[in-house]
Amino acid sequence: MASGPIQQALNDVDPYGGPYHQGAYVDVGNLNILADGTGGTVMEAGNALEAGLRSLATSDCVYGLGFVPAEKADGSYHKLKVTLKDSRKLNVHARGGYCATEGAEAPERAASGGPVSFSARTNLVQVPAVVRDKCGSPVGDLHKGDFQLADRGQKQEIIAFSEEKLERPARLRSPLWS
Repeated sequence: MASGPIQQALNDVDPYGGPYHQGAYVDVGNLNILADGTGGTVMEAGNALEAGLRSLATSDCVYGLGFVPAEKADGSYHKLKVTLKDSRKLNVHARGGYCATEGAEAPERAASGGPVSFSARTNLVQVPAVVRDKCGSPVGDLHKGDFQLADRGQKQEIIAFSEEKLERPARLRSPLWS
């Protein structure tokens, strides 16, 4: 059976105090790879459930970056890198890549004498990004020109940009769990 800090953390959260699921071992490295590839986050908070949940909470500000890849969709994985032109010790968290697949075909309409229709296909890749300062607080009010985006190391023009600021309810005065 595996031992070490991860196994100990799993044992600590087991309500029976023994090996979690008969000695199952979670490789945090694999969880980090999965989270990075999907734009997610691994919660490593041990028994500090409230702190862990707060660390996973949606950021107050999420940027949407969009670009059209120069290469034809071939089904391969494309590694992405999002940076800031002037980092000012800011951390950008964005999806690590995407699989370049063709979009779904629009269903064909039979000619019925109705309005003229056409089908269109776009290959816009959307990349959500969160920017935090060195204390972990979200950073807002950035602009399209503040970001750089590379697909397989090739700089891409960001053609779509948005900033979504989320409204938060007033904070609780007492902890969630006592």
